[in-house]
Amino acid sequence: MVVGGSEASLIPSGVSGFLACRALSQRNEEPQRASRPWDKHRDGFVLGEGSGVLVNYVNAHATSTVAGDLAEVYAIKQVFKDTSELKMNGTKSMIGHSLGAAGGLEAIATIKAITSGWLHPTINQDVLS
Repeated sequence: MVVGGSEASLIPSGVSGFLACRALSQRNEEPQRASRPWDKHRDGFVLGEGSGVLVNYVNAHATSTVAGDLAEVYAIKQVFKDTSELKMNGTKSMIGHSLGAAGGLEAIATIKAITSGWLHPTINQDVLS
């Protein structure tokens, strides 16, 4: 499962709207002290950009190709470092690679996993490589 959000509002129209309604801090002489929630002398927020994502389940592409499977597992290990808590399975082990329909079918499997709390197995996995 992936949950996240992103914002990139530092553009003229984004800034001008907040300036017009006086929502932005005017503390330009002390920018490091401008963001002051709950402070008596607060005067508005500081506009920022960023993103954050939480991942605790991966429905892997897992096509059963030698190069593809190894590259995917390597990438997952590089991104997540400690994968001991990460849940992962491969739907294609059960239904094959349905090419253009794969995204929709695997989205259904992922949503069912999230809503039911049950992950289907990756079948035919006899010896891990």
